[in-house]
Amino acid sequence: IGQEWGADSQYTIGLTGLSLLAFANAEHKSNFAAYLKTVENATRFILENQNADGSFGPSINNRLYNQGIATVALFKVNENYPNLIPTDCLKQAIKYITLSQNNMGGWGYSNEKNNSNTAISIWQIHSLILAKQYGFSGLEDSIKSNLSWLKKMTDKNGVMGYRKPNDFPYGQDGLVAMSGIFWLYEDQLLSDSNDETFEFKLKFQEDLEKIAM
Repeated sequence: IGQEWGADSQYTIGLTGLSLLAFANAEHKSNFAAYLKTVENATRFILENQNADGSFGPSINNRLYNQGIATVALFKVNENYPNLIPTDCLKQAIKYITLSQNNMGGWGYSNEKNNSNTAISIWQIHSLILAKQYGFSGLEDSIKSNLSWLKKMTDKNGVMGYRKPNDFPYGQDGLVAMSGIFWLYEDQLLSDSNDETFEFKLKFQEDLEKIAM
């Protein structure tokens, strides 16, 4: 599918994860049975491509794209299709993410260990928050560290840059959309957050609305 639509085959894991998210987040539970076979096939493909260290797919410089998207997708599948994914696989995926976090609090390309970018980091922090909600422990410091870094990447209007505020080497809309997906998914994050975090989320929602208009 990836090559047919022009994507590099090294991102097949990530593309499969994005597709899987669409089925795993089906709006009506009555559709879950109809999608079961598709969900099972996509989930099996991702799990079959998990390496011993918990990573997914080939060892490439930007493998964390595959990692984050696949991990988010697996947790979302687990919400609506219980017992389909071994807990150990989820734990290994999260372990790889936490070990890949750099001193800045973010994530980036493997050859730039201390140079984070928001496009990669969004998927990793989303994975960690889902894991925490699922009951995984010991993730609080990693989550707080990244949220602190993400705020530093955001300008006064709530727009997130790539490596710093107002940094958009590949355009602004994609970053706003990806970060917006994260914030709009995670309503539970607000239960133990302060007013600043709540205001931060609202700014993301406003940015998404501007794009949609």
